[in-house]
Amino acid sequence: MNGVFPSANDHTADGYKFLRWELNGEVVNDTNKKITLTTSEFEPTVMAVYEKIPYTLTITADLNYTGSQNPTYTWNNKTLPTDINLGTELVTPTRSGYDFKGWSLTSNGTTVDKVTFDDPSALNKTVYAIWEQLPDPNTVATPGYTNGTFAQ
Repeated sequence: MNGVFPSANDHTADGYKFLRWELNGEVVNDTNKKITLTTSEFEPTVMAVYEKIPYTLTITADLNYTGSQNPTYTWNNKTLPTDINLGTELVTPTRSGYDFKGWSLTSNGTTVDKVTFDDPSALNKTVYAIWEQLPDPNTVATPGYTNGTFAQ
């Protein structure tokens, strides 16, 4: 069998780094040289060996109210796709007079449990705190009383 192995530049895969060629489990060249294989004794098994590219992922937690300080969370050496569980990976925020309902991908959206990172061009994401205002503890509810009148 006569042939030339492509160089590393000739062999790409999204999210992966080409490491080397292997012939029957043995390294046959480094990542930058071409080699020629000549054999008639066996059927060779040729394999391209890759590793996943590690990324740094960032989530900004927008607390979604004026005057809030928005923390940023970073994870290093993550491969894609990766899910970040918001309930366990982010600190649960507090706000006086409000109940924290969860995190959303939009400032007034529904809450989500996780953020998925699957695109190398989108490694920085923002999630938004969703709040529900608590009843004013100084207001007393009177049964049957609505808008200044009692129900009959």
